[in-house]
Amino acid sequence: MELRIRPFRATDFDRLYFLEQRCHAPAFRMAYQHLLATLLDEHAAALVAEVEQPEGPPLAAALVVRAAQGAATLEIVTLMVDEAFRRLGIARRMMEWALRLAEAQGRHEVSVALEAGNGAGAAFLRATGFAPSDRPNACFPDPAQGALWLRTLPEPPAETDEESP
Repeated sequence: MELRIRPFRATDFDRLYFLEQRCHAPAFRMAYQHLLATLLDEHAAALVAEVEQPEGPPLAAALVVRAAQGAATLEIVTLMVDEAFRRLGIARRMMEWALRLAEAQGRHEVSVALEAGNGAGAAFLRATGFAPSDRPNACFPDPAQGALWLRTLPEPPAETDEESP
């Protein structure tokens, strides 16, 4: 099986939408127009993972992130892996990309909203350095529905005005 992770292209949209529908419970699925608007947001970026198969490359996974200009937080809008392709390290590779992007942009933290009862998602987030937060979030106004998870990024080295010896 050959896996390729690459930037999202507009021609991926329908396949990404159907992946999103397969991966999320009905209560947490994004509406078509909402997903489209998110991907078209100038502050959004996305990756997809394709697996080469004889019938064509299905999307095995996708990651969508967003951060407003000057915002301290990079938001992971969604990270999803098709059931058939889980436990292969795809989500970890995509998360590593998101963390590198956040650091390169000078963000202080990365956030992701996780629905209550998603034990595998919680274990993955803990393993990648995230912790649940009491901070309110728009996805789950009722804490019984889910929580915002955060990972604080290391501070960049302080710049000095002194010349190096």
